[in-house]
Amino acid sequence: MRGRSDRRSFGEAACCLLPLLAVVSLVTPALGAVVDGPPAYTCYGVKRAPRQRVPGVVIETGIDTATVALRKVQHVCAPASANGRDPAARELPDFLTEYGIRRFKRAIRRVRNLSVVPQDDAFPPVVVDLQRPVSLLVPSTTQFVPGPTHVNHFTCYRVRGGRKSIDDVGVEDRFRAVEFDVKRPTRLCLATRKNGEPVTERPPGPTTLVKVDGNLAANAPLIPGGIDGATFETAFATSNFSGGVDVIDSRAARHRLTMFFTRTGTNLWEYATGADHGELLGDPGDLIVLSTGTLVFNPDGSLSVVVPYPPIVPGVTFIGANAQDIELDLGTPNPIADPGAGRDGLVQLAIPSTATFRAQGDSGSGGALALLCYGLRAPRQPVGGLLRIDNQFADDLLLQPARLRSLCVPATATLPGAPGPIGPTP
Repeated sequence: MRGRSDRRSFGEAACCLLPLLAVVSLVTPALGAVVDGPPAYTCYGVKRAPRQRVPGVVIETGIDTATVALRKVQHVCAPASANGRDPAARELPDFLTEYGIRRFKRAIRRVRNLSVVPQDDAFPPVVVDLQRPVSLLVPSTTQFVPGPTHVNHFTCYRVRGGRKSIDDVGVEDRFRAVEFDVKRPTRLCLATRKNGEPVTERPPGPTTLVKVDGNLAANAPLIPGGIDGATFETAFATSNFSGGVDVIDSRAARHRLTMFFTRTGTNLWEYATGADHGELLGDPGDLIVLSTGTLVFNPDGSLSVVVPYPPIVPGVTFIGANAQDIELDLGTPNPIADPGAGRDGLVQLAIPSTATFRAQGDSGSGGALALLCYGLRAPRQPVGGLLRIDNQFADDLLLQPARLRSLCVPATATLPGAPGPIGPTP
């Protein structure tokens, strides 16, 4: 499929900046956007970027420390919403300017079998080999929204492997709304401590969605009485399967939600969502059941009915935090047993129960520690107009964005056998 664009020019090409600023002032949205976690980025090539050379920049990524020289600007990257995940992202001031780099010290080693997990479920986890570093993403502001920015520097490495393509990805940034096919990953950009400066972390927003994928065993023993939610012990004893997920409250604190699943009849399951009551002004160690519901499956194992729908854990109020509703994405119901449908969440097959639980907006450590950048099959139209960039290495740098080149999504990257994601030391 070729890319499709609803182009949103912010100004026509001009010989001077004044006409552009007059146009921009008409489309600049209000401040105060709230984005649930770090945004994605759309990266545009630039025309006739001025030559620059900034020597002696020390970068530390958690796997490598080196001294580099910055060269001319290669891309300018705008905060964006991918697949409608963060509709307010286009209003953020957090642009990134990508400079090519020249290393004065070779990498100690090439990293193989690096596990990269994007925060957006639409992008599957990949395993890649890290090659040489090629660029540095520098936080920048533009004429759209004044700073400060709240993102890290990122060192971008070329990668091999991870050959997974994704069709029909919808993206909206400040310049346009566009739909395109995503090709394989081309770069992995790791959060970077630059010249010893601290790494900035954006506190994750409160969890609003928990996605559950997996199987509930069709041959599990029946428990007609359903789940006994009096205590954790009775809930575990009266469930066929259970699992947990960490969620984030409005103070960026973590809490554990546990889901219990009980087979109560043929193709019929009951579920309950609970938490430690001590985290909600109750007695520590006690179970509080926050929501319950019913799942009905078709004979072919696809999900038929979810009651209530959509399933929501309403008004969860952790100590010291604001109330939050958490939607449970258990899959899309398929009540007419349409072949191939009803399999994007929980299914019921005659194999052991297993499931994965993922909370939307949870980056694993409070902010984006990596950006995974994909090549695109995108429209060829350039944006048009001029963009004024300010950052630590340039004041009032005028750039002319050209074609859309790549999409970068927040992710975590983990070395084989490592206990946590790669990131600069505190």
